Amino acid sequence: MLPHDLRDCFLYLGMCPEDYEIPSWKLTRLWIAEGFIQRRPGKSLEEVAQENLVDLVARNLVMVDKSNARGEVKACRVHDMIHEFYRSQSAFAKQNLFKEVKKSREGDFDPPLSEISNSRRLCIHSYVVDFLRKKPKGPYVRSFLCFSKEAVVLQPDYISSIPDAFTLVRVLDVNPIKFSKFPTKITQLILLSYIALSGDEFRTLPDAVSKLWNLQTIKIDTLSRTFDVKADIWKMMQLRHFKTKAAIVLLNREGRGKGGENLQTLSRLAPNLKNLGIRGNLSKLSDTTCLAKLDLLQKLKLVYDIFPDPISQNGLRALPSPEKFPANLTTLTLSSTYLEWKHMATLGQLRSLEVVKLKEYAFMGKHWDAVDGGFPCLDVLHIARTDLVFWTASGSDPFPRLKCLQLNNCERLEDVPLSVLEKSLEGAAFAVFVFRTTICTNRER
Repeated sequence: MLPHDLRDCFLYLGMCPEDYEIPSWKLTRLWIAEGFIQRRPGKSLEEVAQENLVDLVARNLVMVDKSNARGEVKACRVHDMIHEFYRSQSAFAKQNLFKEVKKSREGDFDPPLSEISNSRRLCIHSYVVDFLRKKPKGPYVRSFLCFSKEAVVLQPDYISSIPDAFTLVRVLDVNPIKFSKFPTKITQLILLSYIALSGDEFRTLPDAVSKLWNLQTIKIDTLSRTFDVKADIWKMMQLRHFKTKAAIVLLNREGRGKGGENLQTLSRLAPNLKNLGIRGNLSKLSDTTCLAKLDLLQKLKLVYDIFPDPISQNGLRALPSPEKFPANLTTLTLSSTYLEWKHMATLGQLRSLEVVKLKEYAFMGKHWDAVDGGFPCLDVLHIARTDLVFWTASGSDPFPRLKCLQLNNCERLEDVPLSVLEKSLEGAAFAVFVFRTTICTNRER
């Protein structure tokens, strides 16, 4: 028997179509928004949700589809053999966990539109536009999720159809639906705690979003390079996660509020962040002490982007000095920074660093000489796309705790230090992954 809260997390996966890969970040935030996650002493809701997912995996109830370099679940899916079990158990459970909207061959929807209001949670996988054209009304629907495997283009006439249909919705994940413009009526859904929207032309988060005081998670997919946030997120007391691939520009910087106290994920600085991504012109980053003030920050991603100027001709000259990095930083990703390899010595002085990912010419130059005395806690090193030819080592072991080395698209690389590769011969605890890379290791250079 599963515990009550774990049972709901398990059954909730029945909303997904067969063979649907769901990111663990999305799944755990949905669980939190739905109220399935109970607080435990000394742990955040996100940590408890992740533990629940790991528990379901350990019980062979959920399959791991993707994992990161540290073995943590990145994406999962429901096994085909128990998918129908999920759905039947959910449909007939006393709590009426969810209801899937289907369309029959005769063109009728099940459940009928007249019965939509009897369901607390609705999901739909296909015929999304046809359903919305019927102007459904679900005043008691608390969650509406779309899991279409194909993008659904919503014409301007139907942009307000979702907020008009579900006025008291709390969880709204309609990421497959492509809105032609931001649905402003969404800002009238005052009970919203989770929202995931998609629009290729989305460029702004309206100021009215500030009034959604229950909102915990905002996820926006857009093709825009920048995303202007007019909403005053510092007044949104419950906001925990704001995720988008665009570079966020905070237009309201007054910070007059305590909303930032719960903020954990954002593409710009906030005092209680654990994950941070910065994209743009990073040339002045070495002059600031802002990063050092983020005491709880664990994961940092820096992407150098000076579009339309060519980055390769204007790479970063230096990294911030070690004392300007967060003290508890464990994972660092650099992309398109075009640094010289000598600056790796700076990263080596970050004592808590466990994972380093160097992507898209993070470092440039034919020769890198790794020296002893750095990277005392580094477990994972990932190098993807570089012009590095000779990787040598001064000293006996520049990476004393390295357990995983991954090389992607390092076509010019001819030599890796024997002190690194010899780790793979010492036991099964060390792994080397090489993709589109040819390495010669005849001698220690």
